[in-house]
Amino acid sequence: MAGNTPNAAVKAFTKPIQDALVCFVDGKVTADTYDTDSEGVLTFNRATPTRLPGSVRIHITISMRYRVVRAPDEARGPWKVSTTGWIYDVLDRDEARIVAYHWHPISDSHAKHPHMHVTELGDKRHFPTGRVLIEDVLQLAVDLGAKPRDETKWSEIAERNRSNFALAATWGIGHPSVG
Repeated sequence: MAGNTPNAAVKAFTKPIQDALVCFVDGKVTADTYDTDSEGVLTFNRATPTRLPGSVRIHITISMRYRVVRAPDEARGPWKVSTTGWIYDVLDRDEARIVAYHWHPISDSHAKHPHMHVTELGDKRHFPTGRVLIEDVLQLAVDLGAKPRDETKWSEIAERNRSNFALAATWGIGHPSVG
């Protein structure tokens, strides 16, 4: 998402994420910097396990790394937020991990590509995923038994966010490589 200032770009980036998450539960998306010279961290409820409503007790944690960068063209900016990594967890009733989506290209891990861990299959295995949106994590939670407050609103917001993201994405949505 783009903006006329770094601050506006971060706000444009966080708003659809906040909109999607509050379809399920109260909480706050926080971005820790608007600075163009450093990497920031975006979290939902400070990346603590947050229980989603539904027939099965499902929790999620959300943490994303980002940079505020110059947009590649004036129509997109002049400023935009570029995602540089993420850790999203889907947890069971005891807050034990079921699935984790990771992308940590700057780490000691040999898996620099977006991937997921499935606890039942061994947490050390890295299954390639491509780009993972917050909406993907929430949809998995729904598939596991979480329930949005308003299913119609959730569907509308998820579809809108995916469409808007696809228009502005520079990789992962109709783009074959990370970078």
